[in-house]
Amino acid sequence: MRGQLKCVASNEAGEDERVVTLTVHTAPIIDGSGQTVNKIALVNETVNLPCPARAVPPPIRMWSYEGQNMDTMPISHEVTEEGELILPSVQLDNTGHYTCLVSNLAGDDSITYSLEVSFAAFTMFSGFFVFKFEFSSKVLFFQVHEKPQIVSETPGTIDVVKGLTLEIPCKARGTPEPERIWKKDGIQIGQQETESVNIDSAGTLRIMNTQTSHGGQYTCEVTNAVGSDSRVTTVVVQEPPVILPATITNYTSVEGDLVEIRCHVEASPPAEIQWSRRGVPITEATPGVTVNGGTLVIQSVSKEDAAFYTCKASNPAGKAEKVIRLSVIVPPDIPDQDSIAMESVKINQPFSLYCPVFSTPLPTITWYLDDTVMSDGDPNVILSEDKRRLHVIKVELVEQCNKLKN
Repeated sequence: MRGQLKCVASNEAGEDERVVTLTVHTAPIIDGSGQTVNKIALVNETVNLPCPARAVPPPIRMWSYEGQNMDTMPISHEVTEEGELILPSVQLDNTGHYTCLVSNLAGDDSITYSLEVSFAAFTMFSGFFVFKFEFSSKVLFFQVHEKPQIVSETPGTIDVVKGLTLEIPCKARGTPEPERIWKKDGIQIGQQETESVNIDSAGTLRIMNTQTSHGGQYTCEVTNAVGSDSRVTTVVVQEPPVILPATITNYTSVEGDLVEIRCHVEASPPAEIQWSRRGVPITEATPGVTVNGGTLVIQSVSKEDAAFYTCKASNPAGKAEKVIRLSVIVPPDIPDQDSIAMESVKINQPFSLYCPVFSTPLPTITWYLDDTVMSDGDPNVILSEDKRRLHVIKVELVEQCNKLKN
């Protein structure tokens, strides 16, 4: 409050007056005075400590550190016109109590700041950041959400042999702990354990005794409050070759005919088929023979083609083989069949004749005397098992081998 007061004095002789200027002083007042204000700062930060005060006349400000005048301390600082204390690039040894004292003729007031300067070291432990403040060894824990991430190293495609056990890992990290689901071809796999499929606590999908039906795309999805991640793995179930019962193991063909020998194979992935004859591999250079996968073709079969053929099927999961027999029917052939052989024998003596016939299989051989069939039922005639050899025990005058028919 400020104003002018006038004093006037008068009598019969005259008057006089005096003017006095009146100023009312008010004591300084600081908002928040009487309490300690806590401040926390990191090393190398700039700290501002305000000291607002209202007073008439304007107060004088003095800053002190731990009771000592700041102007006498080796602490880098500056004070603004409004009385704010600025501490640039604070260090750990700047920790302490800073007091601002304001005063004028009417009184004084003060405010104290408790400054703690820390070197913030932090470490990540299972989704928690741990901050340790050097000045007080105080440890504060902050839970920080972390987006899920699948950390298992899994190839994009896994080949597994039918009947073996398959494991697909899906180890993930994240905070909070992510939820995990598995899908096969877009359909979720149940969490309940079955005889062939189960999921362990670490998220590994395990398939026992894999079958071809287990092949497909498997997706592991992990989700928490802040995001998700997924991984797709294609499973290819390899099935060892199986030579099916439809494969014929005995073929019979007539010489000169076309022959197709088939080897029916079931396998995944498809098997590579190799043919061999009498143990020798059949190639493109083999004359008269072509191979088209499981089919071997002989354009014009001959007696030399009669043999045992082997079909060998193989893929990464295993191999199988089957032996196939080819028999070739060759027409009977008697050398010099248009010539007449002459034989001389003595009466009452035995004699033998041989029929030099060649064929596959062995033909039916019949011996004739003139136009009469000679059978082994005749006690005077003995035929070999293959009927090629005729033996007459005792020659009679009328006997002669006139011609041979077969």
